[in-house]
Amino acid sequence: MKNNRIGSYSPFQDDALFVRSVGFCEQDGEYREMSREVDFGEFFWCTEGSGVFILGKRHYILRPGEVFFYPPGSVMDFHPGPNGWKHYFITFSGEAFPLIIPTLSLSPGKKFCGRVPEDLFKQLLSGMLESDPGKRIPLLNIGMQILFQIASTPKNKSRRKESTAEKAKLLIEQNFSNAEFSISQLAWKLAVHRVTLCREFKKLYNVTPQEFLFACRFSKAIRLLQEENLTVKEIAFACGFSSQEYFSTAFSKKFGHPPTSL
Repeated sequence: MKNNRIGSYSPFQDDALFVRSVGFCEQDGEYREMSREVDFGEFFWCTEGSGVFILGKRHYILRPGEVFFYPPGSVMDFHPGPNGWKHYFITFSGEAFPLIIPTLSLSPGKKFCGRVPEDLFKQLLSGMLESDPGKRIPLLNIGMQILFQIASTPKNKSRRKESTAEKAKLLIEQNFSNAEFSISQLAWKLAVHRVTLCREFKKLYNVTPQEFLFACRFSKAIRLLQEENLTVKEIAFACGFSSQEYFSTAFSKKFGHPPTSL
């Protein structure tokens, strides 16, 4: 009976909101866990195989790209599908978490969220294993990025056919570190006019493709500035900026201070 699990619990469990645990599991079809009532919220993001979830009187089959949410107070009852599965998990706790659930329109059960943000899960897992008090806020920020990605996925998103805007979002997430990547290039790749792409993207995500591109670049830049021993020039190129000067100017314009101040 296979149960390969890599996970970590947060050492910072006295905050109003915190990531309680995070990890990755690979389990065969014979593995079982005892059902139990929990006082935290847990999200399961399937990457391979399938899982069976029970919530109340309903049974759900969780497949790759789908996320299942058990809110606080739930009786968690789940097990791998007959051929096993692989999944990432993240749990949230603290007195503020139940207040966030309706704010983000998070519903118990499953929804399709697409490709798992593995980099975010790995960053969070690595950071929590270090138990560095100076990282409690950055770690919560990473956890919230995962949570926002789950919450912001349209409820009617299809597993079989993604919209142009959804394809664009995925391509931006995959290519933003490339300084030669542009929205014009993205529109050409998707065989759609740039104006049409911008309109559809803005309608679905409330930001333009260009704004999302820069958000991805700045998000990575802030993480590298806080956690890595790299020069500003190295970070600029690692985040998709064509020069240190361009990066510093854009960063200062966005945040009101130069990247060297972090």
